[in-house]
Amino acid sequence: MPSFNVPAPPPGARAFDSVLVEYRTVHRHPRIVFDDLAREAFEAAEQITNVLLVAGAGEVAPANEPAPVVCTLNPTVPGSYVLRYEIRESPQPEPTGRTRSFLRPQARAARDATPEIDAALQEALISGNRVTVVLLLCIGVLTGIDDGGLSVTAGTSDDDPFVELLDGIRVLQRVHRSTWVLLQREDIQDCLRGLLAPFKDDQLYTMTLVENPHFSNLQAAYVITASQKLRDFVEGAALCLPTL
Repeated sequence: MPSFNVPAPPPGARAFDSVLVEYRTVHRHPRIVFDDLAREAFEAAEQITNVLLVAGAGEVAPANEPAPVVCTLNPTVPGSYVLRYEIRESPQPEPTGRTRSFLRPQARAARDATPEIDAALQEALISGNRVTVVLLLCIGVLTGIDDGGLSVTAGTSDDDPFVELLDGIRVLQRVHRSTWVLLQREDIQDCLRGLLAPFKDDQLYTMTLVENPHFSNLQAAYVITASQKLRDFVEGAALCLPTL
């Protein structure tokens, strides 16, 4: 699993990613209203991405540093939205003295240059968003099984540690061990509550997530379905996490 501790991008570098989110009601119709619940979800989407990228697992983001990820919302069809995440180039400091031309391109060249995609930033951003999707799916699993019916077990695959969520002998989900550790964090849980805020509407039935929808129409779709335990979690109830 890649590290999410990403410094400010160098001048001339950027990264982008996007996720399609679709809401449907209990009548299987699009939830077309954009209200405070939807706004809370999209603000939480930007927040959790910055927590993963800036803070990393087990750290605290510096309060005086700006968040590197900017998230914009683009409505598509009613009830569906594309969240576009971008790490933009950082402004270059103004050098002093006669070394200016060696440290910084001329103003016109800087205006004409198009920021290039930075491979490391791109991988970190996409990986961070994928972890967010997995965390949301974990919430769906944890709140979809009766209390006491879920267990977890740990293992490794190619020296990569994982945790499996089990209903009896049935494996419901496998996640990286570090993702399971993230799920224990209260700040991450608060972000997930924000992401799932539209489920406070008792008419909402499903939330569908599609990663990188601009790359291909064959991307997998992940569905989170409403349950009373899910709504309770969103309203602030404690998350029942089985012990390893």
